[in-house]
Amino acid sequence: WAWGRCLAAFKAASAHALHPSLLQREVGAALRGMGVQLEEEALDPASGYSLDILLSDHAEREGGGAEGERERERRERGRVAIEVDGPYHFLAGSRAPTGSTLLKRRLLPLLGYTLLSIPYWDWDALETAQEQEGYLRALFLKHSLPL
Repeated sequence: WAWGRCLAAFKAASAHALHPSLLQREVGAALRGMGVQLEEEALDPASGYSLDILLSDHAEREGGGAEGERERERRERGRVAIEVDGPYHFLAGSRAPTGSTLLKRRLLPLLGYTLLSIPYWDWDALETAQEQEGYLRALFLKHSLPL
């Protein structure tokens, strides 16, 4: 009973706090520019966590109604969440994640997500759209994920 009430309160608080940052919107726009289908500020129904970016499980079908290669690859990789970690995800004056960030990073994989994290200092160092795309491609490759 208490767990259910706590979860409901957490979900309600998460739903009201959905305001994507400029950094998060930039990452989402770069992914969309690469043809990636995604949802920003998706809520995980089991935990109530807000996911900065959730990659869509469904791609458009390619040719003749048959399952396209891209769709099959996306389905096989499972749920992929991207957390765009701004300065408030880290202890003041350091690159050490806060306790809440560490907890989220630990729990999301246990809930079946492949979690990719993009720290603000990495993204801020990218000056062109080509550099951003290269960074994202390398991140996906590092996790053995097709685009």
